Order: sequence, then C-alpha cells, then structure tokens
Amino acid sequence: MMHAMRHKSWLPLAGGLLLSGAALFVLWWRVEDGTPHPGKGDEAVKKWEAAAGEDEAPEEVRMKRDRSPRPDSKNAGAFQEALRELEQAETDDFADSLEKITATWPREDLASAVAALFSREVSEDASVALRFSLLRRWASLAPADAAAWAASLPPGQVRADAFEQVALAWCALDADAAWKWAESLPVDPAREGAMQALAYELSRSDLPLALERAFSLADSPARSSLVEHVFGNWAAADPQSAMKRVSGISDPELRNASLGRIAVAWAESDPHAAATMAAASMEAGAAQDRTIASIVQRWAQQNPDAVRKWVESFPDGPMKQNALEHIQAQTTEAVNKP
Repeated sequence: MMHAMRHKSWLPLAGGLLLSGAALFVLWWRVEDGTPHPGKGDEAVKKWEAAAGEDEAPEEVRMKRDRSPRPDSKNAGAFQEALRELEQAETDDFADSLEKITATWPREDLASAVAALFSREVSEDASVALRFSLLRRWASLAPADAAAWAASLPPGQVRADAFEQVALAWCALDADAAWKWAESLPVDPAREGAMQALAYELSRSDLPLALERAFSLADSPARSSLVEHVFGNWAAADPQSAMKRVSGISDPELRNASLGRIAVAWAESDPHAAATMAAASMEAGAAQDRTIASIVQRWAQQNPDAVRKWVESFPDGPMKQNALEHIQAQTTEAVNKP
C-alpha cells in the first residue's frame, strides 16, 4: 500500500518534468534557426535577450525590436567623413565634391545608406544634398528597387522628396517607364510631385511630350507654372512654333501667362518682335505690363534709342508710362556705372 502511494506521489512531479521538457523543446524549436516564431515575435525577442547579449542576437531579432533603418558602423563613419568634406568645400566646389562622394560610394552600401539618411531629421544643406544625391545614384542603378523603397515610406514630405529623386534618375534611363511608374502611384501630392518632376525634365529634350504630360496633371497653380515653363523653353528654341501651340489653350488666364513667358524668352533673341507680340496678343492688365517692362529692360541694355522710339508709339496709358520709367532707370544706371 505504502509502495503504491509512493509511486503515485511521483506522478505529478514526473508530469511536471515532462511538461517542462516539452516547453523547453518548443522554445528551442522556435529559436533554433535564429528567428522568433511568427505568432510570438515580441515574446521570443524578450526570451532571446534574456538568454543572450545584444551582440549575439540574430539580426532578425534586433530588427523586430527596432524596425527603423539604422546605418551600420561603416556607413556611420562614411557619413561623417562625407559631411565633413562637403562642409569644408568652397561654394564653387560643393557640386564637384558631392558628385565625387556619390560616385565613389560603394554600390552595395547605397540602399542602407539611403535608408539611414532618410530615417533621420536633417536640415543642413550638406546632409539634404547627400541623401538626395545617393538616392539618385541608387535609382540610376536599380530604379525599381529604389522606387519600391520610396513607396514604403510614410506619407508626407519625405516620401514626396524621395519620389521626385527616383523619378529624375529613372527618367534619364527610360522616360516612359518612369512615367508609367509615377502614374501607378496612389493619387496624392507625392504622386503629383513626381509627375511634375518628370514633365520638367522632359521639357529639356521633348517639348511637345512635356506639354502633353503637363496637361494630364490635375489643374493647380503648380501645373500652370509647369505649362508656362515649357512654353518658355519652347520659345527659346522656336518662338513661332510656341505661339501656334499656345493659341490652343482654352483657359484665358493660363494662355495669357504663357504668352508672357514666350515673350520674355523670345526677347533674348529678338526683343522688338517679342515686345510687339506682347503688346498685340496679351490681354491688357498687370500681366501684360510686367511682361513689357521685362522686355524693355533687356532691350534698353542693347539699344536704348530703339526701345524708346518703340515705346513712344504706344497710346498714352499705364503701359507706356511704366515702360518709359524702366527705360529711364536703365539709362541712369548705365550712366552711373564706373
């Protein structure tokens, strides 16, 4: 009887030992490959940290604890050295120094460097320039990867800035692919910014396409500025062609502003033709007055007698008075120069 009771008294202890062994086995199984069990991530991190030091914890465990991108020690040192070089560079040498630093940054470290730089608040010109430049280089080498990373950023100005840099780099490789990527983004200000950046970049090489894409954007002051910019570039290359295209704009305010941009650009090569067009084609008002005043300033530097004769043919009014005042100011400045 006593023997039987002794035997029974061991059963709870044996059961407890078996359960403890099973628990240890489960814990070992969950971390035996260095990765916390998906369902017990936070708990597994704590257990690992209790059993091992910070340096011994697998990278996956440390990332679970802090998912924000952090530079490794190599990047941290490189950042300090790069920023020191940029801060010491003369204003005229800053761009060259930045280009050299960006070009020599190890390709395999670009992604982590960009993630680290964008994860911190920066306001210094050197820091902002460095992170934009490194992102553009990464995007020029792996545009899809850089674009996917940028899309993972939280909504806000940082993501908008990242989208713009990726767009510019991708456009240099394949403008159509870059535009398709930008179109696929969620509709928000960051997407508009990327598409505007692409249209601005296109205005350097394909003016009709740049204008087409500008008009595909949502109506806004930023889009109007873009359209005017495209017409300014167009007029510098072929003012007559720009005039034909601007006549098709249905919005009278945008058409008038674009005519003003064409006239100012045209004035660089033919101020008389530009001024005549502005006086004849633009609607009377403040925009026309500002445009003619701008042209007169340029023209007076080249041929003050000719511009004065042209202005004096105007009917009396604010436009004539303002133009004559600009001519007088330009003449006085020229006389007073040492």
